[in-house]
Amino acid sequence: MQKERRVAPEDAHGWKQIERTRFHDLWDALPSLTVLAALPGWGRTEWMRACRERLRSRGVESIWLTAADATAALSATERAVGVVFVDDAVDDRHASLWNAIAAAAAEEGARIVVSTIDTPTADLASDLRVLDERDLRFTPDEISELIERNGVPLGTDTRDDLS
Repeated sequence: MQKERRVAPEDAHGWKQIERTRFHDLWDALPSLTVLAALPGWGRTEWMRACRERLRSRGVESIWLTAADATAALSATERAVGVVFVDDAVDDRHASLWNAIAAAAAEEGARIVVSTIDTPTADLASDLRVLDERDLRFTPDEISELIERNGVPLGTDTRDDLS
């Protein structure tokens, strides 16, 4: 049974996505707080969507929030679900949301995934994992798989660069 405040966005560009298996271990054992700290376009929302799909396939409940509704929703009753996803949530203008996220992550059993353009301080949560552009970027194998799956024609130079 899925408890949803908001449906996770589908891929807006119509691309067939690939399964990024290198994240499976992390998705299967999320820390109390996972922060995806990267600028727009680095795949934060797609990473969260794929994580949520993997958890859903294992029967884990989740909710999907935005900054507009996250501060109020980060209460014990809302977080009775397995994982809370907070998308496009935090930048310097949302200090109160950082405080709410830190308080919620401190509770036993909390699993919160936040996408942001900010890099949080290390003391935000005792069980904190921060992923940035270096972690979110596609590997050459993932790029090749994505291109092949979507039937994108490549020139010889591009194919050589990916090898």
